[in-house]
Amino acid sequence: MSMWAPFLDHDPGAFANYEKGRNRKECVKLHRTYGHYPGDYAIGKRGFFQFYVPKEKPGVQFAPADSVCWDSGEWNDSGPGIEFEGRNE
Repeated sequence: MSMWAPFLDHDPGAFANYEKGRNRKECVKLHRTYGHYPGDYAIGKRGFFQFYVPKEKPGVQFAPADSVCWDSGEWNDSGPGIEFEGRNE
């Protein structure tokens, strides 16, 4: 089973090939960023989260949903992280 969402753009970044292993798929972690596009996009490319949802662009996936990324400290291996652009204008 593919862990890449068919409805999102794919831009494989760090950990797209399971360099840090696979997560347990026990939960989904939702976060709001304090930056904005394109800076948050670059952070996702470096392996900090699997999914990024900017306010005015299509969502993107950087790594498989079951890969381990760096979004949640001790919870990194519990499930995928989704970052929503949080800037207010």
